[in-house]
Amino acid sequence: MHKNVRFLLLAVVALMLVQVAVPVAAETVFIHLTANFKKDDGPVCVAFNVARQALHDGDTVVIFFDQGATYGLKQWAPGKTDLGLYPLPKKVKDLLLQSFGGERSALPANYQDYLEQLHKEGARVTANGFWNALTEVEDTIKGRKNILPFVEPLTLAEILELRQSADVYLKF
Repeated sequence: MHKNVRFLLLAVVALMLVQVAVPVAAETVFIHLTANFKKDDGPVCVAFNVARQALHDGDTVVIFFDQGATYGLKQWAPGKTDLGLYPLPKKVKDLLLQSFGGERSALPANYQDYLEQLHKEGARVTANGFWNALTEVEDTIKGRKNILPFVEPLTLAEILELRQSADVYLKF
């Protein structure tokens, strides 16, 4: 019986190593943000860092702002959002350099710059257009007058379609 337990343990460890050694690359990563940045910046910071890693790995990334997170996209002056008011902390910059290399001068200054950089690197940045209209951020579901120009407002049907077609779903 003792030999069977030892064999079983070795088999389990071998299976775990096989799973670790064979990474599964996702084709589409859907990052669902609901946290209001002004109330809790942690989820947004983690989500942006995960998006950067997924892009670095060659994955397709959709960043979806929903509920309280959408307020971070509202422009209170042309090109100015709440995300732009918060500098990227030195520690985050240090860790980004450690993870991805590059020059410190190429790192974003604040979270709005970080989001725009992710967009330029290929992330599709979207928002719940229904919520934006409901909360009067915009006049219509597809409205784009008061949000950053690279953000795509989505209908409810489009949200579901993107979510259902994703290989990986992450909610922050």
